[in-house]
Amino acid sequence: MSGYGGPSPSDPAWSWQAAPGATGNPYGIPDHRPPRPGSVIAAGVITMVCSIGVALSAGTVAALGALISLSGFTAEDTGGMGDAFGVAFGIFAAVAAAFTAWAVAAFVLGILVIRGSGVARWMLAVSSVLVTLLMLGAAIIVADVESLVVTVPGIVLPLLVVALLFLPGTTPWFAHGGGSGQLVTTAPGYGAGQVAGSPYAPGSPYGPPAQGYGAGGPAPYAPPRPQAGPDLRKPPPGPEAPR
Repeated sequence: MSGYGGPSPSDPAWSWQAAPGATGNPYGIPDHRPPRPGSVIAAGVITMVCSIGVALSAGTVAALGALISLSGFTAEDTGGMGDAFGVAFGIFAAVAAAFTAWAVAAFVLGILVIRGSGVARWMLAVSSVLVTLLMLGAAIIVADVESLVVTVPGIVLPLLVVALLFLPGTTPWFAHGGGSGQLVTTAPGYGAGQVAGSPYAPGSPYGPPAQGYGAGGPAPYAPPRPQAGPDLRKPPPGPEAPR
């Protein structure tokens, strides 16, 4: 211990090396965060990659549909359909735009899932189930071999994402908020920034922090008190009488 109540540089508690078993913390305080499961990372990556593909394709279709619906085709150009042609393409463009927004939202959910959001986990699971049902219905309605190139991945990949999100070990990680640990803002033992595992936490062998360093005690370097001056109410002393 140093002369001011804090740890000296030779004190082992002053070492900034991580304690045995600690991970991800440069201040020597044990980090009890569970590791991020690889299945969660895989689910987020699959979601983001698929969302990018759907957003680009559906966005392109929505832009082309809107352009065609606003082009002002006449009845002669559309084989007698007239305004119905533009309305049909307008509806088609609106549906494609909705899928684009859905894909963008799924991309954001993939990022939040990797960061450990439990709400995003459930929202992504519901979204994946809806995609699976939608693609399954499309496969039944179309019943075409060529359409299986799109419908089969659209059924399998969302189910894979749901399975990865709920594998054993993922629930405790999400329960910890994705392992978002607590950061130390002050040196151990100096102030109120202590966390569990600090060498100066209550019950540690090093005792409480020194007074005057954020603990509410008197500061060791308090300014000196003003000294009393001469009493101006008394007359100044006269000259001494000769002896």
